[in-house]
Amino acid sequence: MSIFKVGTNTKLGKRIAAFSLPAVSTCPGRTRLCEGICYATSGFFRFKNVRNSLASAYEEACKPGFALRASEELRRRRSIEAVRIHPSGDFFGTSYVREWIEIVRSNPNVRFWGYTRSWRESAQQADGCEGILDALHELSQLPNIELWASIDEETAARTGSRDQEVSSEPEEASDVTGSSASPESPPGWLRVADVVDDWSQVDSTFVQCPNLKNRAITCAKCTYCFKPAKTKKINVAFTKH
Repeated sequence: MSIFKVGTNTKLGKRIAAFSLPAVSTCPGRTRLCEGICYATSGFFRFKNVRNSLASAYEEACKPGFALRASEELRRRRSIEAVRIHPSGDFFGTSYVREWIEIVRSNPNVRFWGYTRSWRESAQQADGCEGILDALHELSQLPNIELWASIDEETAARTGSRDQEVSSEPEEASDVTGSSASPESPPGWLRVADVVDDWSQVDSTFVQCPNLKNRAITCAKCTYCFKPAKTKKINVAFTKH
C-alpha cells in the first residue's frame, strides 16, 4: 500500500501527494467549531473504503520506521513535487512530529505544507504531546516546508490581530513556549490560516484562497501555501466548508 495518495483530492492538482489521518481523533488542538464543521467528517470521508484507508494510514504512522518508509517512497515516486500533510487529521503527538521532521529533511527537493491546531494549549497538554510546540517549531524551520497555524472564531486570536511579518530566522527555544503571549495566540513563526464567514474580519496580511472562486485554480497552479511568502500577504483565509 502506498503511503502517499495522488489524484484522490482534485483541489490539490497534479503532482501533489497527500497523507491523511482520521479526523477528530488525531486532532488534539481541535475546537468545538472545527469539529462541528470539519469537511473530513462528512461526504466522501464517510465512505467505508475511505475510513478504512485513513485508519490504515494511522496504523502506518504509528509503526517504527514510518519516516524511513515514507522517504523511500518519495524517492521512488519522483513525479511527486509537493506533499500536503493532513487534508484530514493533524499532528497527534510529539514523536509523530519528529517523524515528519525526518521526512521533510530527507527530501529537500519536495515541498511540504500543512495546517495545524497542535500549537494550541489543549494540544500541548494532551497525552503524548509533551514538547510538541518545540517539535513543530523545529519542523517549521526546515527550508522546504510551510507550516500554518489553523485558527477560527473560537481561538483567542482573530485575523485582525495578525498584522506581522514572518521572520526567516529561527527563534530561541525560550521564545517558543514563553509566556509573553496569550496561550491561544499562534506563535509568530507560523503563518496563519483562518476560517471566516465575514471577510471584513480579514486584515491586509491575508489572501483569500483562489479555489473558493475558481475551482480550476488548484493548489498545484496556485502554489501560495507551499512556497515562502514574498510579500506582506503571508496568511490565507478560507470559508467554512
